[in-house]
Amino acid sequence: MKQKAIIETERIFLREMNMDDFAALYQVLSDADIMQHYPYAFDEERVRDWIERNIARYRDNGFGLWAVCLKDSGEMIGDCGLTLQNIDEEMLPEIGYHIRANCQRKGYAKEAAKAVLDWAFENTDYPAFYSYCKYTNTPSIKTAESIGMHFEKEYPDPANEITHVSVIYRDVKVLAACGNDCASCPRYITHPYEKTAEELHHTAELWLKIGYRDHVVSNEEISCTGCKPENWCRYHVVKCCEERKIKTCAECEEYPCYNMKECFEVTKSFEPMCKKVCTDEEYKMLKRAFFEKEKNLSR
Repeated sequence: MKQKAIIETERIFLREMNMDDFAALYQVLSDADIMQHYPYAFDEERVRDWIERNIARYRDNGFGLWAVCLKDSGEMIGDCGLTLQNIDEEMLPEIGYHIRANCQRKGYAKEAAKAVLDWAFENTDYPAFYSYCKYTNTPSIKTAESIGMHFEKEYPDPANEITHVSVIYRDVKVLAACGNDCASCPRYITHPYEKTAEELHHTAELWLKIGYRDHVVSNEEISCTGCKPENWCRYHVVKCCEERKIKTCAECEEYPCYNMKECFEVTKSFEPMCKKVCTDEEYKMLKRAFFEKEKNLSR
């Protein structure tokens, strides 16, 4: 049964699961290593029930755990999606993910979870999104953190002994003085936005592709911990704000000055090229990070 894609990324697409997915999903959920942090093992009955519950969620909520499929083959390699879960006696929107063993450590969980988070921001009104798991489930916690979530709390739970909760709030931004959103920037490495060496190298390649650099620079050069007065800046924004004892240009009586108008125009001039050469996911990230300066400063 062919299903329409709900979400697409560079390598995968997510669609509604159905009973035709039983064998593929059973391979994931019955794997003792993958599910070692769950309070029980999955047999055939529990896998069928898992599929039925998600079909009901699609109908009742408009979302659920979706099948994660490879674009090049259509093969289902796991599930990922948004569900409502009882987290410390509150029903909260939770992003969950399970990826088949031989497809792990390839970035699929992060890619799927990030795409679901973007979908949730655009298609629901929840003020925050959560991920929860047993406190010993380090891979799941790291995946949550890799999409921008941070530690919220831990609480005693009969099923997990202790449940670890991660969260990300809607419109969480780390604004630079000029209005850039550092939290969305792939260069930004200040906690809790650390990047792996592979992610930084990809960013260096991306900077070459969109014309921000004329060669692929080192991870050290591409990484950023935030703008500082001593850093080179064509518009001297941070230095100007420091002299005026303000945090962003929006607090300045002269805003928007000629300098910032030029900054907005030059930044926006890169947008058509980014849209042309980047993947949809890359473009959305760059838009949030750089192309919404005025919008961010006007809030």
